[in-house]
Amino acid sequence: MFIQVYEFYLEPENVGAFELANGPNSTLREVLGKSEDFLGAQLITDNGKNLEGKISVFSIDKWTSKEHFIAYYQENDHILKELSDKNTQIIVGRYEYGGFDFDNPITIEVDDDITLRQYTTDDIEDMFDLINRNREHLNQHGEKTSDKYQSKINVVDSILIPSDPDRLRFGIWAGDTYVGTINLTPDYSGRFEIGYYLGNDFMNKRYMIRSVNRMVQYAFDELDTEMVYAKIHPLNIKSQSVVSKAGFIKSRNDNSNPVIYGIVKK
Repeated sequence: MFIQVYEFYLEPENVGAFELANGPNSTLREVLGKSEDFLGAQLITDNGKNLEGKISVFSIDKWTSKEHFIAYYQENDHILKELSDKNTQIIVGRYEYGGFDFDNPITIEVDDDITLRQYTTDDIEDMFDLINRNREHLNQHGEKTSDKYQSKINVVDSILIPSDPDRLRFGIWAGDTYVGTINLTPDYSGRFEIGYYLGNDFMNKRYMIRSVNRMVQYAFDELDTEMVYAKIHPLNIKSQSVVSKAGFIKSRNDNSNPVIYGIVKK
């Protein structure tokens, strides 16, 4: 799948008009929808104002391939330009994020209740909403998750232009409900560090222990690593309990920060 992403800057009072002109029921989407290669679109509105007091709205168009995207725009340039020109009166600025090729996201079934799925742009709203509801919870023990995702822009960036492209990041889904994240990051030796968080509302349901067990199995079987380890704050007793129940062994019996736990492939 190929996606084309733009960020538009708007005065707060013009956001509604822009969403109406570019939303799922707009003429623009109707025109794009005539192509069998157009897979749909998203509008992501970040209500947090930027430094200039403007609102950012992301337009994400999904296509079967970059070639089909380019061909359709070339064939329908006059119509699309006419529709785009109608937005110029309400748009303060525009930034082209560019085009991105997305492979099919990896999906890992944990059990009948839980699924792990690599992040796509479809997850932006769910991910930000969970973080936003749990800022105090996620800031415990000096964690930086909440600080890294101050706005939806940060979530968009983390999916489209991740700081570590080699890190495998998965959303944890209990049925249709997004409950947290889990990831695997390779190091120079071929081992993987595991990291995770869970929304406060979803604690004490064994979601994380089951997800960690499955993620370790995936690392051993599919990524061919010999070891998975976790770095945990010494006061984060719940997290230490999770990895201990998953079979991780504490590397040292001291109060080092972070505490290192590891599990070796048998």
